[in-house]
Amino acid sequence: MKRFTTLFICLSFWSDGQSQSPFAGDNKEEKFFEGSYFFDHSLYGISALTYKDYINTPKSSVEGNFQKLKNEASFNNEIAELYLELPQASNQLHYSIDKHLPDPVALPAILEMGRYFYNQREYKNCVAMYDKAEFNLLPSADQVEHRFNKGYCLFVMKEFEKAKQEFLIVKKEMGLYYFHIHYYLGLSEYFTGNNSKAIQNFQIAEQTGIYKPYIPYYICQIYFKEGKNKELIVYGEQSLKNQTIKNRNQIRLLLGQAYFKENDLVMALPTLNHIVKK
Repeated sequence: MKRFTTLFICLSFWSDGQSQSPFAGDNKEEKFFEGSYFFDHSLYGISALTYKDYINTPKSSVEGNFQKLKNEASFNNEIAELYLELPQASNQLHYSIDKHLPDPVALPAILEMGRYFYNQREYKNCVAMYDKAEFNLLPSADQVEHRFNKGYCLFVMKEFEKAKQEFLIVKKEMGLYYFHIHYYLGLSEYFTGNNSKAIQNFQIAEQTGIYKPYIPYYICQIYFKEGKNKELIVYGEQSLKNQTIKNRNQIRLLLGQAYFKENDLVMALPTLNHIVKK
């Protein structure tokens, strides 16, 4: 997102009729673009120092863009200090965001701070920060990332209905988060009792090896709860042929009970005895 924002401002800067690259023609703007380069490459220490040089510039030859660039430099400087874990960096960035809201200039900082809290597993803080963002203003790829982050945090906090709202908006977007979204959407539907929707999402998520070992147990539980013993038997037996499947004993226990309810003692007893021997 920060690269997109920097690019947008750079384009607007050049569109004002500048005939020369700011790197070569104006040392003041050069500091801004140097800071942005370091920032985009996660070189936060030198980025912060370079941005501060620019922020302290008394005036610019490009008056129409100076305040806009200065605002971004100020936000990015504070984000850099956040990643450097400097004292009070989080409080300062939070203050700056609230100061500029509802101006969209604060949006990139909100997203960066939300991502920071997500990576730090500060789930409550992450959700609170993302609540300030207008996700609909984002390109689809950025929206998917941040809605997933927020939805995952809500899921961990067991706010499953709110988590579903975030996942549902972006569930059709193919890409890096596609299977992750369907897995956690499936779990959210499962924990809120929407079994058919849970299975639909699980069937998508199990197409990837990341989640395939974990999904059969949930689907078997759903079939068992709904009394769909034949479906459970077919699906459960097929799943157990895959040696990577997790919760194998729990699946065998469900199978044994399903066979028993279907009056198939020949299959029920060996299955249940296998569990007892374990």
